[in-house]
Amino acid sequence: MKFKIPFTKGKILDLSVKGESNFYPLTSTGIYPIGEQIFTNKYQSEQQLIDDGYGSNVTVYAIIKKIAEASANIPKKLYDLNNPEEEITEGELYELLKHPGFYQGVRLTQYDYFENIITQLLAAGNTYQRGMQAVGFGDIWQAMEIFPSGIVEPVQKNSYLVGASQYLVTDRQTQFKIDAEEVVHTKFVNPTSLGIQSLEGLSPLQAALYSLTGSSDIQKAISIMVKNQGSRGILTNKGERALTAEEALKMKKSVNKKIRGVENFNSVHVTGVDVNYLNMGMNAADLKLIESGVLTDRQLCNAFSVPSVLFNDPANSTYNNYTTALKSFYTDAVLPVSNKVLSDLNETLLKQYSERYNAEYSWQLDTSGVEALQADQKEEAEKDKIQTETLNTLMSTPITDEAKQLILVTRHGYTEDEARTVVTGSTEIQNSRTNRTGGIENG
Repeated sequence: MKFKIPFTKGKILDLSVKGESNFYPLTSTGIYPIGEQIFTNKYQSEQQLIDDGYGSNVTVYAIIKKIAEASANIPKKLYDLNNPEEEITEGELYELLKHPGFYQGVRLTQYDYFENIITQLLAAGNTYQRGMQAVGFGDIWQAMEIFPSGIVEPVQKNSYLVGASQYLVTDRQTQFKIDAEEVVHTKFVNPTSLGIQSLEGLSPLQAALYSLTGSSDIQKAISIMVKNQGSRGILTNKGERALTAEEALKMKKSVNKKIRGVENFNSVHVTGVDVNYLNMGMNAADLKLIESGVLTDRQLCNAFSVPSVLFNDPANSTYNNYTTALKSFYTDAVLPVSNKVLSDLNETLLKQYSERYNAEYSWQLDTSGVEALQADQKEEAEKDKIQTETLNTLMSTPITDEAKQLILVTRHGYTEDEARTVVTGSTEIQNSRTNRTGGIENG
């Protein structure tokens, strides 16, 4: 299948919007990299958030990777809502969704597609996909092309009240624009000044910028402390004679050579004279610095709506807490972002096929195989079983129908109409059984 690029038909690029003084460019030099000095501006560019967050912070990487892989692992099923009981397992659209998109020229499997989309959305707050047409298949999209979030910017008209008219793509030394009708822009809500001006979604890393900075700085500090830690201590001469400058310099070079480096971590350097031990280990302040990393990691987990217990938080890490946390991980983090992506695809790509085939196609998550989400269903089944047994016992109790209705209303939360319907229906069934039994016996 040969794909064509529909937006390059001799269009003249108008880049004048880039000259606006209040526009925050992608590679702004007025922003310090995360983890260095102080902020001159509290906003970070998308690509910088990706590089310094997902690309350089182990906690952020672990969080985003876990959500993206969990989302990609959940099966997606295709339905026609005109016949929602029957899953679609063949046909043109079904085959397309097996390999729904391209990234950097490679056609992706469904798993890789969702892993890519979710990763970019969580790291940058935005994903940009262009609908691709195929020669000989008309105007309907045959695949989605994923653009790196850091190289795309919405182009807004001179009004805060309208959406993007085009999208500007910076591809190395070239730039081109794509009409908004050809782009699926999935983003998080961003009511900030930057969001209003740029039409870009708010990255969780932007909201957690100070926590991200603290986490990265702590990780850097720990690595420096370990690298410079060297020997755990040193044994020194207890004599009263002072060393000459030459002797001190010679000893300094000798000691530095022997005690520095990770290979000497937690070791002790020994001399062959009357000695005294001097501790060179981490002090209480160093240890407190390491412990404070837990706090910043928890804040990063909060930004992504994931329980920190899943990311080696020592607090509340019991089995019950882990089980509850795993369920929360899916309900609060994985499912919302997955459904957000699917919703945009249903309203764009699948809508084209719905109009062509007079259907109402919907791509949906199938969570029946997600073990963490099945506990509630088991609990509900147990509750239903207990409720049924209780109801059967009540209906067979030799009391008046009015008493049965009162019990259903006061003890079991039924409305009066519901209680009356249940009791009346049960009485009719019992009478019918009695009549049938009596008829058989009389016969």
